[in-house]
Amino acid sequence: MGNWELQTSQRLRQAGPAGAALIRAFIIASALVLLLHYLDSYFDWHLFSEAGGHIDIATILGL
Repeated sequence: MGNWELQTSQRLRQAGPAGAALIRAFIIASALVLLLHYLDSYFDWHLFSEAGGHIDIATILGL
């Protein structure tokens, strides 16, 4: 684990329930985006499409 990861986890632990809720919200949101992306590709819904082509998952997440 990197130094910044250790510091971040320590800060979230110190935040208590608010930190845990933030982590849970991020995990749930990430899982929903990945699920929608999978379903979009599987059923060809074109939810995440631009000019008929699928957008990369990194684009959806803003990376």
